[in-house]
Amino acid sequence: EAVYSADPKVVLDAIRLSEVTYDEMLELSRHGAKVLNADAVEFARRSNIALFTRSTFHPEAEGTVIRKDMPCAARTVTGVVGRKGLVGLRVAGLPSSFGAAWSWLYGNELVPDYACVDPEGRGLLLFSDAVNVALEGHLQCGAALSGAEVLVGLGVVTVIGDVFGDEAVRRPMLDVLASLDELRGMVMTPTSVTVVLPEAAVDEATRRMHAACLPGLCTGDTRAG
Repeated sequence: EAVYSADPKVVLDAIRLSEVTYDEMLELSRHGAKVLNADAVEFARRSNIALFTRSTFHPEAEGTVIRKDMPCAARTVTGVVGRKGLVGLRVAGLPSSFGAAWSWLYGNELVPDYACVDPEGRGLLLFSDAVNVALEGHLQCGAALSGAEVLVGLGVVTVIGDVFGDEAVRRPMLDVLASLDELRGMVMTPTSVTVVLPEAAVDEATRRMHAACLPGLCTGDTRAG
């Protein structure tokens, strides 16, 4: 399958990306895009091997090339990825509470996917079953020991790119963020912005953030459908 700027089943006008860099593909994969495994992309990057993705069922359809550099101008935003089924551990904002929670997590080899602060100033750690076996049961035990609270049914939406470095993207993105009534937290890095939401709100937030951040096409890219 080709690489799209979002899941075309969720965002009907998602953009087929004709080419992406290794780093862009790694970011998409790590935040939940299902097209390529992050380890496979990392191996290709280290070996400088170009990857070609194409539909198994429609091999005549155009796919995506993943390689070091793209011939077209760099994109401000590569894509928007929604992810559901995460479990949260909310910790009171006291140093002793954080210390007890982290000590218990470390001792039980539980690895959070994201860490942020919720709107009330409490720490929020998000976990997935992908790397944590019997996750919810473990977290319930940890919560009882550290005074934390387990939250189920959470999801995230991540925008991959320099979201706040481009005025044309920054303003509409801020408008969307301000309108998210169910925002549970946010994680910002130089290459991505992730918002935490109830999983029921993930698809709609994905569509709105995609419309705000990806109004145009890079050379060679096409709309889905």
